[in-house]
Amino acid sequence: MNEKTMAWETALQYVLDTTYAELERANLRWALIGSVASALQGCPVTPWDIDLLACTPDVVERFASLMSPHAATSPADAERRQVDWLSYLEEPVSVHRDDYGYLWHFGRWFVADFQVEMAHIAPPEGHPGTSWAGGIWEAGPKIWPHLRQVPFAGHQVPVVPLEIQLGTNLERGLQERVDQIVECLRQDEYDRKLLDRSLAPRYRDEIRRLLQGS
Repeated sequence: MNEKTMAWETALQYVLDTTYAELERANLRWALIGSVASALQGCPVTPWDIDLLACTPDVVERFASLMSPHAATSPADAERRQVDWLSYLEEPVSVHRDDYGYLWHFGRWFVADFQVEMAHIAPPEGHPGTSWAGGIWEAGPKIWPHLRQVPFAGHQVPVVPLEIQLGTNLERGLQERVDQIVECLRQDEYDRKLLDRSLAPRYRDEIRRLLQGS
C-alpha cells in the first residue's frame, strides 16, 4: 500500500469518525462522489482528494461545524496548500455562484495532509441539473434515490453508483477513469436500467458493446 493510498484511507476514517454519527442522528443526507466513491466500489484508482456531496445547504453548514478543528487559521494556509480557498473559523462555508450560474455552498479542509471537500450545488432555476442532454450528473440533484451503501471502517458509507459515475466521466473526457469503471462493471453485477438513465443517449450503444466485451 503506497503513502497516497494510506493518506486517503486515514483521512476518510477520521472524517467519518468525526461526522458520521452526528449527520445520521440529524437525518442529514450526504454522499461520497469522485475517486473515493470509485475506490470504495472496487475500482483500482488512487484518490487525490475526498469529495462529498450534500443534499441540502444545511448539511454543509453542519459538516463544517464538525470539521472546525481543521479550519484554516489564516490566508497563508491556503497559499501554503496551493489552493484558492480554505474553510476558516470566521467563514467555514463559501456561498457563491460559478460561471454557469450554479449556486455553491462549499467547504474545504485538509486532514492528514489530504484534501477534503463538501459541497451542495444547486442548478439555476429551470435547469435540468446536468450540463448535457440526458444522463445523470454525479454531483447533481438526481443522484439521491440511487445511492448505495458501502462498508468502510465500521460505517455504512453512501456512495454515488459507478453507473452514474461512468456517464459523468464520459462527459468530462476522463478516458482512463471510464476504462476503470467499465472494467469494474464487467466484473460484477450492475444495474442496467440505472446505467441507461445515467448515460447521455450518444454513449449507450458504445458502452453496451464495451460491457459485453466486444
